[in-house]
Amino acid sequence: MKKILAIAMAALTLLAVGCSKPAEEVITIETVNTPAPVVTPNVPEVTPTPEVFVPSYTEKIAEKKAKNDETIGWIAIPGTVIDFPIMFDTKGGLGYYKLNDEGKESELGSVYVHFNIASADSMGVGQNLIVTAHNNRVAYAKGNYANGFFHELHHIQSVNTGKTNCGFDENDRTCPVTLDAATLPNFSTPEGRIWEISFDGIDAEWEVWAMYEVKEDEPESTLYYNTWWPTDYDPADYEYEEADAAFIQKWIDKQISRSEYAFGTTPSVTDQFMTIYTCGDNHDSKDAQSRLYFFLRQVNPVSTKFGGGAAEAAPQA
Repeated sequence: MKKILAIAMAALTLLAVGCSKPAEEVITIETVNTPAPVVTPNVPEVTPTPEVFVPSYTEKIAEKKAKNDETIGWIAIPGTVIDFPIMFDTKGGLGYYKLNDEGKESELGSVYVHFNIASADSMGVGQNLIVTAHNNRVAYAKGNYANGFFHELHHIQSVNTGKTNCGFDENDRTCPVTLDAATLPNFSTPEGRIWEISFDGIDAEWEVWAMYEVKEDEPESTLYYNTWWPTDYDPADYEYEEADAAFIQKWIDKQISRSEYAFGTTPSVTDQFMTIYTCGDNHDSKDAQSRLYFFLRQVNPVSTKFGGGAAEAAPQA
């Protein structure tokens, strides 16, 4: 089915009490001289102005953009080496899969958008923004941490699923890091689930609401489904499943059901989403589909682009 879409989302939550009748008793009422009420002028109620979100990466983006105008954002996750510009191939391809952030050839690649976001809204996928990068676990295992790119997403996964060591251990290329749960994002706290990411003019805080890794026998269709990609790479023949509210709700429910961590948050179908992913640690090859996915929603400021923004459940402390 060929369709150009725009996608929608919305929000929901209350409580009641009762009382019992006391036994009868004799009550003596005393007359008291009540002073006349003080008359106060009509003063309109003042609603406090919410704190304005101030992005942290404006200068970094500007500096990098001056050197490479294909810079469209920044991602930095506290407690990790993930502190990189987000790149976008303006030719509409996957150039930064094998280009560094200066646009030069590199097997390590860079952090990039894997879809032409210039046409994302007109093609109906703009409600789910995609950021990806290589795992680069081998470079990381050799101590080249700065070029590990998204490998440390696996560290976040590990500490939040009760592990003390990174899961990567293949052909003696063991990750040399002992994980520090006190430093890495802790999903049991609100601040551990909130990441600041700037993306193509959206400067905001994003909340992680689901996370899981799939193995090598995962069908290829999962990547398309999770990232709202078309099933055909040819731009002249993109085919999409209709992404209406029912599709989005089913997609939300699916990610929550597969999540390795119970975040306790249910997004709305009108939220702005972001899906961040990288290759799996021990199940990846050129023929495998193993990937680690993190699903986020924009929370500060809340996006109104797709019709709403409040979540059904507030983040649990």
